[in-house]
Amino acid sequence: MRLASFEAIIGALHGAEVRYLIAGGLAVGAHGYLRSTRDVDLVVRLVAENVERPFAALQGLGYRPMAVAAGGVRPGNAGEVTGEVSEEVARLLAAMTGAMTRQEMQTSLSLKHEEHFRQAYLVPALSAGLIEMTIPDKPTSRLQKYRPTDKGRAWLAARRSP
Repeated sequence: MRLASFEAIIGALHGAEVRYLIAGGLAVGAHGYLRSTRDVDLVVRLVAENVERPFAALQGLGYRPMAVAAGGVRPGNAGEVTGEVSEEVARLLAAMTGAMTRQEMQTSLSLKHEEHFRQAYLVPALSAGLIEMTIPDKPTSRLQKYRPTDKGRAWLAARRSP
């Protein structure tokens, strides 16, 4: 994550008087333990006057909710807000046609180096919850395939819409 992006997100949340705390890799880093991260994990105080504020603040920066239940945002159904997805993960999602093996995905992206594909494409997409294994209990199975999750399909749809 770029520092400018983080500063813009925090500035927007403060400007909207959102009650929140930072969790995940950035919080760990603030405590002196270096950990690479590409996102901002937020915990928002779930009280009526605070729940809609982060959505409005982040939409002003171009972030959009991936899913909000009918009836609007309520504690417990606030959904997730789309954030930055690396160019590699975006390419992977766009290239996926249903469930595919690692080799099929690599071939569709014209990539030859397996380790690079795993580190730059596959692991980040899995970690972000944008794709999933078809056999999660056997990650090294020769029959393993990967498919977009609801979150991944929603991200693609949001990216394609004007």
